Amino acid sequence: MNQTRNLKLLLVSLITAFSFLIFDLVVDVFDNGMDEFIHLLIEALVVIGLGIQIVSLVKLVFELKGENRVFKKDLDHWREEHNKFIKGVSCTINKQFINWKLTPSQKEIGMLLLKGLNFQEIANVRNTSERTVRQQATEIYKKTKLKGRHEFAAFFLEDLLLPD
Repeated sequence: MNQTRNLKLLLVSLITAFSFLIFDLVVDVFDNGMDEFIHLLIEALVVIGLGIQIVSLVKLVFELKGENRVFKKDLDHWREEHNKFIKGVSCTINKQFINWKLTPSQKEIGMLLLKGLNFQEIANVRNTSERTVRQQATEIYKKTKLKGRHEFAAFFLEDLLLPD
């Protein structure tokens, strides 16, 4: 998603540059006529090059949107097919959180850690500071007697990811 946003920003900047160059080219034609043919030729080539880049970027953005739709469709299908298992794992994790006597806030942070979010991302989701999230994660590790994020995730995932 972030990649798509970056591509859109790049596209906007290219369109802006393209627009300024076209404006400059038009002004040069009316101001100088054919006196500065080489100058006009160079600017025209730049405009053509930018135009090609814009078309390529638009095509890439649409391809990424298509890939995202396919990915989302696959993800939705997987979730639908495995919904009862997902709910079972979620309930089991929640029961363990209760056994560890985690607070509601710690449970939420624990789930977000298991989903792979970093401290800054969790802070953004929860509208809190990164420092608060770090402190709560430290409390989670103390209560669970686990050394950190990796052991915390491994506690739940180790037996799920058995080799074939």
